[in-house]
Order: sequence, then C-alpha cells, then structure tokens
Amino acid sequence: MNETTLINLGLSESQAKTYLALIKGGLMTPPELAEATEESRTNAYTILERLEEMGLVKRGAKGKKLAYEAENPIALEYLMEKRRKEVHQAEQQVKASMPALLNYFYTYQNRPGVRYFEGEEGILDMYRDQLRTAKDVYFIRSDGDKNLLGPKLYQFIEKRHELGLVVHGIEPAEEDVMQYAQENDQRLGREMAWLPRSAYNEPVNIYTYGDKTAIISYAEETIGVLIESPQIAAAFRQLHGIVKIAADELMKATGK
Repeated sequence: MNETTLINLGLSESQAKTYLALIKGGLMTPPELAEATEESRTNAYTILERLEEMGLVKRGAKGKKLAYEAENPIALEYLMEKRRKEVHQAEQQVKASMPALLNYFYTYQNRPGVRYFEGEEGILDMYRDQLRTAKDVYFIRSDGDKNLLGPKLYQFIEKRHELGLVVHGIEPAEEDVMQYAQENDQRLGREMAWLPRSAYNEPVNIYTYGDKTAIISYAEETIGVLIESPQIAAAFRQLHGIVKIAADELMKATGK
C-alpha cells in the first residue's frame, strides 16, 4: 500500500509514511522509525506524538526503550467521524457569530455584503437566518413561496413568535392568508396590512431584519440574495411604511 490513500484522508506525507512503517515493522522505537522513514529523530518523535493524538498509534515498550505500534486501521474511521463533528461544530459557531462579526465589519467598512442562495435548502437557510439574527421583521410577501415551503413556512412563523420577534407584513388579500391572520396575528404579535390581490402578483418576497435585506424569487429558478447593509435595511423599512399607507388606501378604494 502506498501513502496516497492516507494523504487523501488528511495525513501528512511524513505521518502516512510513519503509520505504514509501523504496520509493516510492528513495535518500533523512534530511532528505528527515523531510520525506516528517513526522518530526523526529532521529527520522528513529533510525528509519533501527533499520530498518537489522532488515535492511530499507541505507546509500548521494547525492552526498556519507548516504542510505538500502529492501531487497527479502523481508527481512521473514528478519526474521520471526529473531524466531521469538529467541522460541523465550527460551522455552527461561524453561523452563530456571523451577525456580531458582520456588525463589527460594517462599523469600520462602508461596504455592503452580499450572499446568494438557490434551491429549497438555500431558501430555507435564508429563513433560518431570520431566527439567528433575532431582530424584528418587515416584509412584503407574495404567495410564491407556498409551493416550495408549504407547512414549513408556518413553522418559521411560530419560531419567530417563540423568539419574541415583532413582524410587520404586507401581503395580497388572499382568503386563506387573511383567515390565518385573523385567527393568529394577535397571538403571534404580527402587524399586517393588505393589498388588493391584483396589486402585487410577482413571485418575489422581500424581508428586512436588523441590518439585512433578503430578496427571494420563486420564479422558474428559486434564488435569493441577502444584502447586509444598515443603509439598505433602513431604506426598505422606510419604503415598507410608505407601501403600508398606500396599501390601506388601495383597500379602501376597492372596498375590500
């Protein structure tokens, strides 16, 4: 067996060479391994300590001398599983700390940040970002998300309520969503305004929360853009207030 497989699994060339030498040679002292792998004795000790930390070798004795032997290769599976968990934990930590990091960034850099999402999982992550950011939400919504999200949308509405978020929404006056609003808005802390159904029928939703503005298109390709900019978020909240006034006037004018 050559070293390439082990290197592809994340071992360095020296670590792979040492591990294979131990499988072939059995119990070996660091000086013996240094000679077998053409490493210096100092490097041999360092490599063995790292392999021991990784669970790939264990200490023993050869006479009165310190020696090492290889663990069963199944230890590589445990190592990969451990690394997967560490990567997942690191990913969660990055997501949790992102709002604070971005806020720090925008405090000193006058540049907006833009992230792109696509597909169902990408759009779901945009909704999860509302929960992670945990700021009051302002939105203009079509019914384009129904086919993609279905009941999951109502789960997010409930989770926003559990976090104590106040939600200010504007939607076309569809019968089902108005009935849901009538039955649940007071409990959920939502403040809704309604548009005549013909006034807004593009399958695009816009959400602003904190310093973020999310634009989601549910057309043939489901895509989303998340813009991190205090100025853009503030502008949308102002526009949201203007649209709300216009929506109320339109509903009065149409008698609905």
